[in-house]
Amino acid sequence: MVIPGTVKSIGDNAFYYSDNLFEVIVEEGVESIGSAAFYSCKNLTRVTLPSTLKTIGDYAFYGCADLTEIVIPENVTEIGKMAFYNCLSLKDVTVPASVSEIGAYAFTNTFWRENDGSDYMIAGDGILIRYNLFENATVITDTIGIKKIAGGAFAETYRLAEITLPESITELPEFAFSSCNTLVKITAKGVAAVGPRAFNNCTKLTTVDFADGYTADADAFNGCTMMNGASEEPTEITE
Repeated sequence: MVIPGTVKSIGDNAFYYSDNLFEVIVEEGVESIGSAAFYSCKNLTRVTLPSTLKTIGDYAFYGCADLTEIVIPENVTEIGKMAFYNCLSLKDVTVPASVSEIGAYAFTNTFWRENDGSDYMIAGDGILIRYNLFENATVITDTIGIKKIAGGAFAETYRLAEITLPESITELPEFAFSSCNTLVKITAKGVAAVGPRAFNNCTKLTTVDFADGYTADADAFNGCTMMNGASEEPTEITE
């Protein structure tokens, strides 16, 4: 199927669960792909995106299990949450430095992310999407080039007890450390904002050391049953 450039935006749910899609060519002129536009197109194997594209919405290619390759064009600045989640066959991915925002779990459960073999993965403009090099206490330094952390980057890391992040990290997005069941302490002196469920079900977390006056979403520490003993409390809870 060819989507002509006269279409500036592919709408939300446009091809939701379209089992008859095998290849999609998006022509020059298209600027955005909406939320869940190609959600669970399970037979889709090939997608060609134009240089005019700027944004890829939440869940855009969620569950496209047969998709094997994606080249994100260099004008794209944002990839939404779970955009390629459960694209199980996705092995070859190119994410240019123009991408400054990657949503939570955007590439989780892709072959590319889960079988990379490296200690950590950085995509786009210095965005950490996965980190595996853990000891009981882990210090991440500026030297690996992290500018931001994507939601879910540390999720379900069971052997991590303490972590220190560089001061260049100013925000912890949604689900950043979700279900890190062994995490006890985090030091991140630059963090001024903590997003929804950033520490969801971190049941052993007791100590957070963030920037003075940091703010946290109302459910940032949802399920953190030991947080009453935390050494720092947020100045403001945001709804």
